[in-house]
Amino acid sequence: MTQQLYWNDTYLFNASANLLEVGTTGETDFVVLDATIFYPQGGGQPCDTGSISTANSTFEVTDVRMVSGKVMHYGKWTGDKLEAGTGVDLSINKERRILNSRIHTAGHLLDNVVKDLGLDWVPGKGYHFPSGPYVEYAGVVPADKRPEVLLKIQEGLNGATEQATPILVEMVDYDEVAGKCGGVCPDYLPVGKEARIVSINGLGCPCAGTHVNNTSEIGTVKITKITYKKNIVRVSYSLDK
Repeated sequence: MTQQLYWNDTYLFNASANLLEVGTTGETDFVVLDATIFYPQGGGQPCDTGSISTANSTFEVTDVRMVSGKVMHYGKWTGDKLEAGTGVDLSINKERRILNSRIHTAGHLLDNVVKDLGLDWVPGKGYHFPSGPYVEYAGVVPADKRPEVLLKIQEGLNGATEQATPILVEMVDYDEVAGKCGGVCPDYLPVGKEARIVSINGLGCPCAGTHVNNTSEIGTVKITKITYKKNIVRVSYSLDK
């Protein structure tokens, strides 16, 4: 099993590891490592890109996915294809990682603001890609109330990002998840298995993604629009680059 180093340090951009598997699926080369700093796409967050290399060979990583419990690094070799057991150096695109982490943490902060405003919305799908991020909620928002709600959410986000509230990331026993997540244990979590919980101001959510250290590192968040369809409220946002 690959050690997921990105879980412990968002700002770990370089590391060393050993190749466990080297192969090809279809026309695409892949490698599996004993440890990785590359985040695999999932949870609404895009993957990391970068390189896996030695002095004489480089594997350019263009896609990373979690497949049957394995972190699969897909890409292309420059130089000789290396063999399993080889020690390699890992390097990820720093700017991409930081931006993705800021966007993802902004989505969690949005959940906090929605809760603090007392809106009767239940968080659902989150899309934390640079191209039009949003969070969807099960709930209702009348058309004539949307401008007012948008303004209140914006004000809440402005205040939160001006502070440096820590982002707490921890592994929690299954029986403690509900207490960390507003009294509800999400039904998609495996029963009896510990979960990784990301919390802001005491409100947590199961999450495998990468996050900044505190809310001030998110930067400026702008609510671009609020839409409503079939009892789903979508709050779209953007970040300053």
